[in-house]
Amino acid sequence: MSLIVWITLTVNFNDPSYGQEQSSENKIPLTNEEFQKRVKSKQIGPFITELDLALAKSPNDISLLGIELQVSQHLLIHQRDTGVERIRNWIQKLNQLPRSAAIDKLLVAGVFNATIVQDPKLAKEFIGWIDSVTSRIPPGENITQTNLQGNRLSLQGLIENRDQVEVQFNQFFTGLEQLVVDQKLPVAVMASQAMRYKSLFWDTHRDESMKKIMLARRAYANFLKQPVVSPTDVLVYIQFMTTLASEISKDLPKESYQVLNELKEQLQFVQTKLPEEQSKGLQATISNIEQGLKQLAMAIRQLDLIGTKAPPLIEAKYKDVPTDVQKQLEGKIVLLAFWAAWSQPCLKSLDRIEQTRKEFQDQGLLVIGVTKSYGMVWDESSKNATRQSDVPIDSELDSLVSIAQHHGSQLSIAILPEASNVYDAYEVSGIPQLVLIGSDGLIKLIKPGLNENQFKAIDDEIRKLVNQ
Repeated sequence: MSLIVWITLTVNFNDPSYGQEQSSENKIPLTNEEFQKRVKSKQIGPFITELDLALAKSPNDISLLGIELQVSQHLLIHQRDTGVERIRNWIQKLNQLPRSAAIDKLLVAGVFNATIVQDPKLAKEFIGWIDSVTSRIPPGENITQTNLQGNRLSLQGLIENRDQVEVQFNQFFTGLEQLVVDQKLPVAVMASQAMRYKSLFWDTHRDESMKKIMLARRAYANFLKQPVVSPTDVLVYIQFMTTLASEISKDLPKESYQVLNELKEQLQFVQTKLPEEQSKGLQATISNIEQGLKQLAMAIRQLDLIGTKAPPLIEAKYKDVPTDVQKQLEGKIVLLAFWAAWSQPCLKSLDRIEQTRKEFQDQGLLVIGVTKSYGMVWDESSKNATRQSDVPIDSELDSLVSIAQHHGSQLSIAILPEASNVYDAYEVSGIPQLVLIGSDGLIKLIKPGLNENQFKAIDDEIRKLVNQ
């Protein structure tokens, strides 16, 4: 699921214009801060009950209507049907109230935030909501108008002719680009709309998607060179770049690395212009980005291994591994499971690995649990594994077989000496990690950190190999 960077419209409930709409008597102690506190504590139900009682007493209270909008948006995300019905009633309620600047502002904000939800079943209705509030936007509010127009186009793309919407979106983006050049719109709006375009057309117009994103990145690079940049602008930039890097990491890991590296360099530049306290806070973000870059670099190196000759398990000692496979990983479909008997994630993965082994063992699959010599000893009476010093390799092999069987797996075992470079050769940075090798001896897949989607990918690839 794609995450899109949104420039969220918020309503300032401390704005004096709202005070003109609400009574100063019988204040009801409900606030947006209290709602957010209830969200964190997962006590939404009682809060909604209190809010509904308060609205029954003061149905036109602007502050309460603003909080009702926050509740509706929360439900729209977490309980789609309930949220849609509540915000639908909320819009009808506000449309029936006498028009004022406060009502218009609240209604536009509500429609904008609601129509961010990309649901084909709701797209037509949401487009109607956007059209209904367009006249309420004061002249000159380019940000609001542009964001709503982008919302509308993204919703059209869900239900209308995609090629026609793409033409409209290109025209819209060209005009938007000029507004940013003329400094009539912030770069953040351009970045947001570039991500909208990507969410719609990534599969069919990838080059154009990357072109629009690159324009936003360049505009941001120029923007960040200004003498003064607000922390809010920096936060929005970070959100744009990290979301982009995350979304393209699967299809374009090298480009994702470039995005994160560019973000790091830009933040290091901005850091020099911030007050000391904010600069220190930004350093934590930069450190996190550096960790992300390390992980991406590892993923890229693993991808580069796909299609190459599988490195031999040099100097390994084996249990239940055929002699021909010991010499070279060729002639059979081999699944290497890098693991350690002291690692709980590894032990938990053994049962699922066994499912794959059982399904394909009669079709030539060999599963080898690859580990290093850690001095593992198995106590059959207590069903417990411990690490000891000076454990003979043959004894440790027997212990590993018993440990694997205790956790539901019949996999074969290979123990590598501590000084082995096999882990480096397979770019193993953490365990468990699976490596699938075809009968031609070439690496087909590498899956670090195991979840069901990764197992499914492994199983699907094995099916392809056995059917060749």
